[in-house]
Amino acid sequence: LNLLVWDIVELFGYNPTESMFEDVIMSFAATKQDENMFTAMVDMEKNGFVPSHSLLRYVAVKVAFSKKRLDHSQKMLAWHGNEHIRSTHTMNAVMMGYGMNRDINAAFFVYEDLARFNLKPDATTFWFLMEILYIDTKDRFPYQSENPPEFKPEDIEDVVGAAQIILDAMEEAGMEKTSHFYHEYIRVLCALGQLDEAYSVLEEAIRSKTPLPAKSLFLLATRYTYCGEVDKAYAIEKLSEAAGCGPLPHLNNRIRNIHDGMRRSREPEESPPTVES
Repeated sequence: LNLLVWDIVELFGYNPTESMFEDVIMSFAATKQDENMFTAMVDMEKNGFVPSHSLLRYVAVKVAFSKKRLDHSQKMLAWHGNEHIRSTHTMNAVMMGYGMNRDINAAFFVYEDLARFNLKPDATTFWFLMEILYIDTKDRFPYQSENPPEFKPEDIEDVVGAAQIILDAMEEAGMEKTSHFYHEYIRVLCALGQLDEAYSVLEEAIRSKTPLPAKSLFLLATRYTYCGEVDKAYAIEKLSEAAGCGPLPHLNNRIRNIHDGMRRSREPEESPPTVES
């Protein structure tokens, strides 16, 4: 149906709209017509439209559903005669697909292929890379508030080193950190238990006047509360307006509820009264 509408639009001399491109791309993705999908994404760019983040994620989810399909998509984009389907956005989608598939090495290989094909990374490239690093980190060190994971120094160095590689590449490309990037970076550091470092990233975002999503503050404040550092949690809540989130009364309530619950759990239970005979 989407293609029929497309043909009618072109028949009457009109140009396809941004939403028409996205609908057709999603249709190709859902029906495993990957070459047509990538071609339509490149055509979308040639018509002056930028594929949305939600579209890139949709494509990534579809191609990542099957490892065979994901590998085929990567080989298709890497084939030397396929310049017509290759762009930063199509590469970003496949890179994110590998991240969703828990294959961080393959994801970084796709990123490295950008330079080989004379394609420049964009802000979404680095956002996705940091999110992929977060996915890998949280899988390696699953978090439980009652029993936080213990980290070996080499584990922390490994992840922080990977994050620094992304930061250095971003700086070299002349890209500014976005709200999405800051959020993923904070998530990576929280997943490592590096809360003070995450706090520093939060402050950096505020200094750069980059608004942060409320979930960044909720995450960091919650982790501080579970670690018993309630003062720092409340300090984060006080930064909500400076961070571009506006007042967050629910965060204040959450900190208090977690803290009260932890305090009650540490209190000894009262013994039931005994009945004297």
